[in-house]
Amino acid sequence: MSRTALTLSLSALGLTLISALVACQPPEDCEDGTNCIEVCAELDADACDASESCAPIQGKELVEDGEALCLDFEVEFEDLGCMEAEAGCTDAEVFAVDADGVGYYFSNGCIPDDFEALADNVGECAQGA
Repeated sequence: MSRTALTLSLSALGLTLISALVACQPPEDCEDGTNCIEVCAELDADACDASESCAPIQGKELVEDGEALCLDFEVEFEDLGCMEAEAGCTDAEVFAVDADGVGYYFSNGCIPDDFEALADNVGECAQGA
């Protein structure tokens, strides 16, 4: 390969890489919605529900029972984050806390990126807790 051909090939490769990097912008940076990669973890609940490629991460807020946290099955699930629809969740029950230290129960092993899993399991609340 000649030096000129090699230079042209490297230039074409550079343009391709730049084009790819420009195309990989989160949805809020895309004007017409084309050539954009959706970053599910950055979407709010409504945008996550509307997306075909994302799915909500749902959890139940834990209840304080004296000095411990417990799980009250009467508490409704709420949308707490967003993930890729094809994420490999499990049947594992997970307990985690958000950045404010509020505890949650997740029934499918998936927790939002900004949550931290708790090492200890949490028990079911006693009646009337």
